[in-house]
Amino acid sequence: MEEVVVSQEQLRPALFEQLARVGKAFGNGKRLELIELLAQCPRGVVELAEAAGLQVTTTPTAAAPTARSPTTRCG
Repeated sequence: MEEVVVSQEQLRPALFEQLARVGKAFGNGKRLELIELLAQCPRGVVELAEAAGLQVTTTPTAAAPTARSPTTRCG
């Protein structure tokens, strides 16, 4: 396997972009709540919306990457 060499100038923009994405996730109270709920256990979008008091249509599908089904339950 060939070793890939990447310069610091190439890594910095990607690092800063990822840090900005993390900052955006932590910059909203409801997003923090979704992260906390997902940290407890895998949840489907429907269950996640119900637990957070949101409508399913306003709960991003990407917020539930660990969902196994819409009826996954904690505990």
